[in-house]
Amino acid sequence: MGALYSSLERRRLDAPKCHPNTRLAVIDRLIDWMTGKIDDSALMLWLYGAAGAGKSAIAHTVAEMCEKYGWLLATFFWKTASERNNEGRVAATIAHQISLAIPATREYIGAAVDHNPGIFAQSIDIQLTKLIAEPLHQLQSTGFDFKDCPFLIIIDGLDECQGSLAQSDIVKSLITAFYQSPLRTAFS
Repeated sequence: MGALYSSLERRRLDAPKCHPNTRLAVIDRLIDWMTGKIDDSALMLWLYGAAGAGKSAIAHTVAEMCEKYGWLLATFFWKTASERNNEGRVAATIAHQISLAIPATREYIGAAVDHNPGIFAQSIDIQLTKLIAEPLHQLQSTGFDFKDCPFLIIIDGLDECQGSLAQSDIVKSLITAFYQSPLRTAFS
């Protein structure tokens, strides 16, 4: 649960946030992307910059803003020295948050776990597909309208995941899982 932007662990560590009236141009551009004013066909956005440039502060600040407006679906904040430095918990953490934000997905996510209780030991690609993408597509096929649902997933600190191969696998898996989904994903 420490991967959630609002977790007690992150609060105790005084998670970085943007100081008032700073990084406004970047935040405004992110909001324009989220609301479809720019790049409305781009389902993913990568916020990049040098170490220490404030990407995590921006991600945290945007998460707070999006939660306020009802746009935030899920977050995952990586951490180098913890259980959050490998891909093992990403899909489960995001799927859990989706099931809370969109209760109608619980049936489909639960069915995926019931069908394959060993799913959490499988590849990130399979986990993201079976726990997130397929349940969302199943729900969408029932005529469910995602219009008023939270739609943004923020993944921060991917560079803190162990190994460049794992990082690459996660990005590829995210692209595969969320292609043609009603969600938007921002990562840094």
